Amino acid sequence: MLQDLDKLAARIGQLVQTVRQLQSERTDLHARLVRADTERQALERRCAELDEQFMTLSAKAGEHASEMSDLRTQLEAGQQDARGQAEQLRVQLETERVAAEAREQALLHQIKGQEQDASQLRFAAHQARERVDALLARLPGGQVQQGGA
Repeated sequence: MLQDLDKLAARIGQLVQTVRQLQSERTDLHARLVRADTERQALERRCAELDEQFMTLSAKAGEHASEMSDLRTQLEAGQQDARGQAEQLRVQLETERVAAEAREQALLHQIKGQEQDASQLRFAAHQARERVDALLARLPGGQVQQGGA
């Protein structure tokens, strides 16, 4: 019986360790998500800067009519490249965010399952203690030991 309790205690210890590990992984994933969001914000600022540059160059194009055609071509190409890059990065960040959320949900689900398992194990340990106490009480000269949870 004591071996069973030792095994149960070891299993509970393993579950606690696994839960802590999962919590650590969740924290790491959250940090990655925060970094990805920071990168997204930096890209949005960069896109805003490129839009400001475009507006400045457009104003200059009005002042320099002879250069207007060349500047417009260059600006449109640069803007397309910037928008293409921004869109690619937005899609990549969105994909990473969705994946991180999915991982987080999976981890939360796993943690919930492990918490339920731990609760069941605590209940089983409590019942086992009661049975051991009852058994000890029935033994000749036996004493009932009070087990704490």
